[in-house]
Amino acid sequence: MMYDTLKLVLTNEFNPSFNFLENLPSTIDIYFHGIEYGTPVVKAKIRNLKVNIKTSRVVIEGSFHVFCKGENITPMHFDEFRMSVAELESLTAYPVRLARVSRLDFSGNFLVKHPVALYFNFFCQKSRFQKIVLDGGIRYSSEEKELIFYDKLKEMKKKRTPIPQYFQNKNVLRFEVRYCRKLGKHFERRELFLADLLEKSFINTLCKVWRTEYKSVVMEMKAPTGLTPTGSKANLLEQLALIQIHQIGLDNLINEISAWQSAGQITKEEAYKMRKFIKTNSSEPYPNAENELIRELNLKIKTAAKYEV
Repeated sequence: MMYDTLKLVLTNEFNPSFNFLENLPSTIDIYFHGIEYGTPVVKAKIRNLKVNIKTSRVVIEGSFHVFCKGENITPMHFDEFRMSVAELESLTAYPVRLARVSRLDFSGNFLVKHPVALYFNFFCQKSRFQKIVLDGGIRYSSEEKELIFYDKLKEMKKKRTPIPQYFQNKNVLRFEVRYCRKLGKHFERRELFLADLLEKSFINTLCKVWRTEYKSVVMEMKAPTGLTPTGSKANLLEQLALIQIHQIGLDNLINEISAWQSAGQITKEEAYKMRKFIKTNSSEPYPNAENELIRELNLKIKTAAKYEV
């Protein structure tokens, strides 16, 4: 895993008399130079990175993985990320590592045995996140961050991005966590700076957080193929209920309960107890999911999270 898209905000706090517009890098490709909302601004690119320059502030945004490798499917190592930051500082002559990070994407690509879409059949809910089914993936969204799982090759083909020979005709599942707001709060500090991302201890901690986010997604069990012999009527009814839940679909049933609550047919507390009962009894806690696909993915995520830079 490695950092991907970053949004960096560099102000002239390091030198209040420094004027970024009077010190434009010769290496940038300018496509707009003028007035916007009454403020002088230069908009440019450095390779794939967008650069927005004003008198006292510079905003740099884009994939550092692509900046370094030309694409973001071939693994990028930590030392390569550090070199890409040093290169950007050399190209701009700005102290980029002093920039505040206002967006951070952390992601990993995984070669899996089966077509990527099959794995998403078992992805259910994440508490306090909205689940959105995408063309080729699933997104879990909150106000401050997102978890996204998708078919990396499908995305690259859609964008007409050349696929390296090694990955052609393979199944590549990508999992990324996007921190979009209040990054300091997520990482228990007042502000998050690019210099923090250059520390080995930070990325090692982030690897563990990334796995914890994955584990927070409820995974559906493999549908029962039959009944287990039992002399208990209660146990028999529970097995029949589980079979029916899987026939309806876990997400469909959860959404139905939410609709009952919205219509005032059941209380908030009753809806909560029903959802909790269904999730507890129809899914297994990580990492013991029954089906082979999720077991495979669990192992790959667990192995990747042990990565040390």
